[in-house]
Amino acid sequence: MTSNNQAPFALKQKLAHALNLRLMANEQISAISIEQLSSDIDCEHHLAVAIAGNSYELFLFWFENEIAEILSALVADFSEDEEASVREKILEAIMTMLEAFADKRQILKPLHQWALREPKFGLALAQLAYQICDRILLISGDFPQDTLIANIRRSVRVKGIIALLIKIRAVWLQDQSDDMAPTFRALDSSMQQACEWAESLRLFDNHSEEKNQT
Repeated sequence: MTSNNQAPFALKQKLAHALNLRLMANEQISAISIEQLSSDIDCEHHLAVAIAGNSYELFLFWFENEIAEILSALVADFSEDEEASVREKILEAIMTMLEAFADKRQILKPLHQWALREPKFGLALAQLAYQICDRILLISGDFPQDTLIANIRRSVRVKGIIALLIKIRAVWLQDQSDDMAPTFRALDSSMQQACEWAESLRLFDNHSEEKNQT
């Protein structure tokens, strides 16, 4: 049995990995208990429940950490490419995420069903989605500004990225191509439409002014 000396973060990672193995085996997340997962990794049950309350919490932990690794790697890439526009970086960030999760489609496909069945999970997932899309804008060069109006516009842009991901989700789930060309085409087309809509509503005004002043 795992002792109390194991770091909580490392133990939570092991529990999350055990959860993923069960999800990849087509088990329902609602039927997977922390007791089962603690047994999978040979950990004392009371220690496991002190670290993770349920499988939904573990899933969010795993998902956020995966995203953090992807975005952290992109920061280095983006810093070396000063010519790329914010739009191009956003496209690259989204495609990199979709490629990274391509082999986890069967885990991510029922997300909306989980959210409907578990409102607390749905709320936490929505908050995490906002944070992720905010980070995508940040690493792409779209930063918060000093004025209320500018930050309201930026918040709308964040929600626009969320809407974009929702729109292309069905294409991505069905895309079995090696190069994910159908997903990229759908993403590029939707991104173009979103940019035109945003420009018509002047959602980029303050961001554009700041870029022009630098």
